[in-house]
Amino acid sequence: MWNNHYRYTFTGYDENGNEQKIVKVIDRKLCQDAYLKIYAEGGYGGGWSEVAKPEVPSEIMDKLNHVKTD
Repeated sequence: MWNNHYRYTFTGYDENGNEQKIVKVIDRKLCQDAYLKIYAEGGYGGGWSEVAKPEVPSEIMDKLNHVKTD
């Protein structure tokens, strides 16, 4: 925790499936299995919203599942 905020580093994917690392400081602790839509500005996250698993595109979910098993 940093100044009552949490610093997260995410592996994210853009709309073309390109992987990128994103750093985001959020004012609350996130659930471990949360899925986020992050509006990135370079490597730093801009706005964000939590989304339900069915809203994550299947191509991206396949990549996320691959990351978890490596």
